[in-house]
Amino acid sequence: MRKLTGWLAPAVIATTIVGIGVFSVVSAEAGRVSSAVAFKGHVKTQPRPNAAVNEKLTSSALTRVDNIGYPISGGSAVVPIDGPTTLNCKGTTSCTIEADMSVELENATTSMSHVSICVEIDGNLGCPYTSEVPADFTYNTYSMIQNATGITPGLHTVQTVVISPQALNGAFAYSTYHVYKP
Repeated sequence: MRKLTGWLAPAVIATTIVGIGVFSVVSAEAGRVSSAVAFKGHVKTQPRPNAAVNEKLTSSALTRVDNIGYPISGGSAVVPIDGPTTLNCKGTTSCTIEADMSVELENATTSMSHVSICVEIDGNLGCPYTSEVPADFTYNTYSMIQNATGITPGLHTVQTVVISPQALNGAFAYSTYHVYKP
C-alpha cells in the first residue's frame, strides 16, 4: 500500500497538468501567444476565505500571455495585458467575479516605479496600488487578487490591465477569472 501512495499523488498531479495543457486553445497573434481554458461547474474548489456561506463557483476562465512583447508605456496609461474574456453571470441573482492576476514585469527606467495590476470589468476599473518595481533591470512577478460583488446577471467582459507612471517591460502574464453565485 505504501508503494502505491508513493507514486499515486505525483501521477494524479501530472495527469491534471497534462489535461489542462491538452484543453488549451493556442493562437498566435502578432508575436504573442495566448491561450484560454474555460472550465464549467465540474471543477471542485475550496471556498474563498471571505466567501458567503452558500456561495458556489459556477465558471472559470484562464488566460495566459507567453510574451507580452511590447513595452508597457508609462504616463499612467491603462495598458491591457490579456485579451478581453467574456464571463456569464447566469440566472436572475447577482454574482461575484474574482480575478487572480500575475504579471512578470521589468522596470525600463533607472528609477523606482509604481505599478497597479487590476481587472477591468465592462470598462470599469478599481485599481489599488500593487507594488514598487525596482530599477535593477530584472524581471519580477507581481500578483493581485480582486473581487467585485453585486455583478448583474448576463454577459460581462473582463481583462487584466497594468497602470504605471513609468515605462515597464512585460514578459509573461496569467489571469484566472471566477464567477461565484450565492
